[in-house]
Amino acid sequence: MSLFRQMVNLAIAIGLDKGGTSLKSLSLQSHSQLKDFHTPSSYRLRAISIAAGILKNYRNLSRKHKVRTPYCRRPGLTICYGLKIRNRLLCLPGGFTIPLNHHTMEVLSEPGIRLRSVTLAVDTVAIAYSKQTPMVQCNEMMGIDRNLNNITAADSLGNILFQDLSRITMVKSASRQTIARFKRDDSRIRRRIAGKYGRIEKTGPNGYFTTPRKNW
Repeated sequence: MSLFRQMVNLAIAIGLDKGGTSLKSLSLQSHSQLKDFHTPSSYRLRAISIAAGILKNYRNLSRKHKVRTPYCRRPGLTICYGLKIRNRLLCLPGGFTIPLNHHTMEVLSEPGIRLRSVTLAVDTVAIAYSKQTPMVQCNEMMGIDRNLNNITAADSLGNILFQDLSRITMVKSASRQTIARFKRDDSRIRRRIAGKYGRIEKTGPNGYFTTPRKNW
């Protein structure tokens, strides 16, 4: 895992130095230098992919904010190539194996399971997999659109339900502003005031929110 982190950081440094802006350009610029780590190509490709994602986030944030130079600090390893399960062992590229317990084997042995990636941390192993699910034929459908000030639901029969939440948003905003403006240097009263308006923010001034309804 420490070696994989070093590969990611080297790819990040190369991308910053040569201005690699995409996965393809970063791969062309850094793949030959990562060969010095003497690891299977699948690990090098994955390290370049992670570095490209970090560089993309760094460039997006640096347009509006002052951010530090990106650097991968946590030791770890993520691989999505050449994954197999043999004799209750998770086989990784390069001859590495990880024993699997009974529950994991039971889940991964189900029909239609495909291994997608494995992420190793200091004390955890995360296995991502995909599973085929049968298509469900729907007789009717309903869609719900959740917004800040309203919730709208509609079904395939043409029924529409609109729930106005603007009063809830107004009460929550007013409660937060009241707590923020309170400056009295008395911790007991401050806790009492914060508790009072905290309850109002959650349940409304009358203990519950009441909003106009429209029936189907």
